[in-house]
Amino acid sequence: MDGPNRDVRDAVISLLDETAPPEDRTQADESRAEAALQRIEEVLRADVSGDERLGPVMEEVLAGHSVDLPDIDGVEANELLAVVQEWAGLASYVSARVYGPGSPMPRKLAGWSRKAVATLQRIANLLLVGLRTAGKALGAATVSIAVSFPWGISIGLNW
Repeated sequence: MDGPNRDVRDAVISLLDETAPPEDRTQADESRAEAALQRIEEVLRADVSGDERLGPVMEEVLAGHSVDLPDIDGVEANELLAVVQEWAGLASYVSARVYGPGSPMPRKLAGWSRKAVATLQRIANLLLVGLRTAGKALGAATVSIAVSFPWGISIGLNW
């Protein structure tokens, strides 16, 4: 996986440029967040499927099947984990930018839209492919991805 490049980051920032202050956020702001998350999902899916190590197992992992994950060394595992964190950070930026508290919380947006949370869940599932592979190589007992309001996605490894 290569991670989000500058063009992807700039596209996400551009989609959110018009986000209103917290007290004035409306459905239009939420629609921009949904579009940004969908863009992230699209590029992330291409990033995972195009990876020579992860692409071959992606659909099986997404389907919840038990698969033999690729073997990578510790250096590759740390690099892969950093890329997973980059993608999670970009998705979380969208969530925090639109839904996060700005004292006060956005009053006109009570919670996530179903579309936004569903896209965050799909992004988390795509990240799981790389996270499990990195976790295996690093000797983690378990790995986890959480989607939580309003901050987005968090990554965990436990030893």
